Amino acid sequence: MVQDGGEMTGYSYLPYLPYIGQRLGERDSRGPLVFRVFPTEPTELKAMMEALNTMCRETDEAKQPFVQVRPQLYAVQPHEHLLAGTLQGDCTYRGLLQHCLSAPNQRRMLDQPEHAALWRPLDPGPDPTAAANRSTAGGARLPWRGALWDLGGGSTTSVAADPAHARAVLRRAFARETTSSAEMYAAAARNWGEPGRLRRVFAKLLRGELVRVVAVGGSVTTGMGAARPEDAYLNLVTAWLRSLGDETHPVRIEVTNSAVSATTSSYTGQCAHDFVPSDADLVLVEFSVNDWEVADPSSAWMNNSQRRGFERLLRKLLRMKHQPALLVLHWWAPLHFKGSYWNVAEDELDVVAAYYRLQSISFRDAIFHRVMVDEPGFKQEEIMCDVVHPNKLGHRYFADLIIAYLQDVLALTLLTPALAAAATPRLPPPMFPGNDDAGAAICLKGEAFRQSVASMQGGWRWVNEAKPGGQPKWGYVSSTPGDRLTLRITRGPDPGLASSLRSGLRASNMTVLVGLGLLRSHAGVGTALASCGAGCACEPERFQLLHQALTSQVYWHYLLVTMAPPAPCMLDVTVGVTDSNATAEGNTKVKVTSLMVSEDAAEDRNLFTPLGSTDAEGNNTI
Repeated sequence: MVQDGGEMTGYSYLPYLPYIGQRLGERDSRGPLVFRVFPTEPTELKAMMEALNTMCRETDEAKQPFVQVRPQLYAVQPHEHLLAGTLQGDCTYRGLLQHCLSAPNQRRMLDQPEHAALWRPLDPGPDPTAAANRSTAGGARLPWRGALWDLGGGSTTSVAADPAHARAVLRRAFARETTSSAEMYAAAARNWGEPGRLRRVFAKLLRGELVRVVAVGGSVTTGMGAARPEDAYLNLVTAWLRSLGDETHPVRIEVTNSAVSATTSSYTGQCAHDFVPSDADLVLVEFSVNDWEVADPSSAWMNNSQRRGFERLLRKLLRMKHQPALLVLHWWAPLHFKGSYWNVAEDELDVVAAYYRLQSISFRDAIFHRVMVDEPGFKQEEIMCDVVHPNKLGHRYFADLIIAYLQDVLALTLLTPALAAAATPRLPPPMFPGNDDAGAAICLKGEAFRQSVASMQGGWRWVNEAKPGGQPKWGYVSSTPGDRLTLRITRGPDPGLASSLRSGLRASNMTVLVGLGLLRSHAGVGTALASCGAGCACEPERFQLLHQALTSQVYWHYLLVTMAPPAPCMLDVTVGVTDSNATAEGNTKVKVTSLMVSEDAAEDRNLFTPLGSTDAEGNNTI
C-alpha cells in the first residue's frame, strides 16, 4: 500500500471492487486510489531491472523477497446455482465456481458433510425436470442436464461405465487450493467465448484417450523467471490436468512446449505447422507482450501487420486436423508496460479472439489495481523476476487463473455432457479482409540452418552465446567488415527450402518473403548487408543492428526475393563497413541465427514489417 502523510491510502470507488476484491474495498474508503509510478528514465530503469534479476538469481531462497510472501489461498468447488457476485460469508460465487477463504487447518470444503451431496449425482427418476428442482439431504443440489458421468464416445473406458469415476474426478479437480479469488477469476476470464472445443477436450481426456496439449508464445511460456521447471505456469497447469486421473483411470496427456522467447504471433503463424502438430487437441496461445508494438502506425486501427499476423495464426490453428481448442492467454508485466492499463496489445488481440469465439485469460485484469497500489503479495518486486518475466509466485498466480477457467469448463462438461458432442461452429471469413492463411513457410534454425550455408568468407564462427542453463543461442558470428556468409535456398529436399512449399515455386519468377534472424543490441553490433546472388533477385538491404532498447534480441529482417527455379537462390549476408570510431570501439559484430522463407502474402511486405519486439530466437538478455 502507498503511504500518504502517515495514513494508509484506501479504496473509495465501488466500481473498482470487481478488480481489487471485496475485502480490499472494506479497508478504508477515506481517499482515492494512489497508484505507484514506475521508472521510465533508462538509468533508473536499468538499475531496477538489475536488482530484480539479482533477486531471481539468489540461490538462497530464504533471501528471495517473494518467498516470504504468503498469498491468500482459496478453496474452490462447483456451486449448484449459476450466480454472479453473490456474497455469503467468506465465499464468493462466479459462474459454476464457489471460492471460499481458506484458513490454516481449516477442513476441506469438499469433505464437509454439508457439501457431500454435491458429489452425488441426482437420480432423475421418471421426471428429470422434477429432479432438477428437488433438494437433496444436506443442502446442495445440482441442476439436472443429463447424467453427470455420461460423457459418451462409445469407448470401453468411458466414464459412463463407472459413475464413481465422475465423482472422483470432481474431487481431484478441486482438491488444490488456489491463489485466485472469485473476483480475480471473474475479471481475468472476461472472454468466455464458445467453449465447445474445450469441453470435447475434457470429454476425450476422461474417456482415457490421448490428449495432446501444445503451448506457443514467448519467454513467459518457456518458463523464464521460474527457478525450477515445475514452478513454471505451463507445468503447473499440466500437473493439474494430470491430477484428474488415478491408477484405475489414468489420464493420457502429451505436452509440447513450442514457445520461443520474444517471438511474435506473426513469426509463429508463418511457421505454425513447425510449432504445432496437426493432431493437437488444446493449444495455449500467449503473445500479448511480444505483439505489443504496432508495425505501421499510419494504418487503420488494428488493421496492421501484428494484428493480421495474430489472426492468421489463429486461423491456421483452428483449421488443424483435430480442430483443437484454443485458449488465449494475456500476460501483463507492470514495469514493461510502465504501469499502463490501456497501452497494451491484449485488448486488440481479444477483439480477434472474440471474433472467433475463443476463450481468453487476462492477468492484467485480475491483478492490475493490486499491483498498482503495492498491495502485499502483489508488489512488482514480489511477483516479477525482471522487466517482463514472473518469478515463482507470478507463475503461480497466472497458472491458478488458467486452472480456474479449466475447472469451470470441466464442471460444465460433467453437468452438460451432451454439449461436449455438439458440432464445431464453421470457421468464419477472415476478420481482416483478404487475411487468409493459405500460404506455407519453412523456418530453419540450429543444425537445419547450418545446412543452408553454401559458403563462408572470412572469420565466421558457429557459436552458442547462451548463459548457463538458458535457451540455446546458436548462430554464425563475425566482427570483421567484409566477411560474407552465403545461404542457399532451394526448392528440393536438400538443405534450404523444403519441398513442402507449394508448387508455385517450380514456376519461374516466384516471389517469396525471406526473413534473416539477425542479432540486434544496445552495444557491440554494427550493420549487416543482405543481397541476392545467382538464382534470384532482390533489392539489397542494409540492416542497422544497434538499437536503444536495453536488450539483445534476434529480430527478423525481411527481403522480397524473386526466385528462378530450378537454380538455387544464393543469398549473401555481409558484415557492413562502419565508421572508424565504431570499428575502433568494436561495434561491428553481426550474428546470423536463422532463415525463414514464406509464401504467405509475399506480395505485401508491409504485412511482415520487422518490429522492435520481434525476436526470432529468444535472445532477450539484459
